[in-house]
Amino acid sequence: YRLALDVDSAGRRGRLRETVRLPAYSRASLGVSSLILAPGDSVADRETTLAAMPADLAYPAGQALSAYAEVYGVSPAGEGRARYRVRYTFRPAESLLRRLLGGANPVVFEFTRDAPWRIVLPERIVIAPGRLPPGRYRVTLSVTDIPSNVKSETVALDVTVR
Repeated sequence: YRLALDVDSAGRRGRLRETVRLPAYSRASLGVSSLILAPGDSVADRETTLAAMPADLAYPAGQALSAYAEVYGVSPAGEGRARYRVRYTFRPAESLLRRLLGGANPVVFEFTRDAPWRIVLPERIVIAPGRLPPGRYRVTLSVTDIPSNVKSETVALDVTVR
């Protein structure tokens, strides 16, 4: 990849051009890309979903929310199929006092997927309006490869639904 960075700070300009080598995801181990969340009731490809993701990670309550990620390294199950379990967890962000007194339970969406095996499997869901109450959440996606019982999880996103 070629990194191109142009910076303008109070009239001072800087420029960086550099070649960057990114490691490939291993086909031998399970991995999950970053999770992308966007308002809307349809999930397109990665770039379209990423373009719709708000910079402040604030989403309107009462509107559908779409999620997109890519899963790498799922073991091929019989007959060229991939079998894996996905779990989207929206854990309420609470104060220390609220957690000590027994905070709210997370909102969880969990599915078992059975799809034609590929090196990269797109993972998509649409959360219907009203299924996620207003609040601040720490969101993760975990994927478990069923044949090998190996688990991988995304880095958490802190989002607000209002």
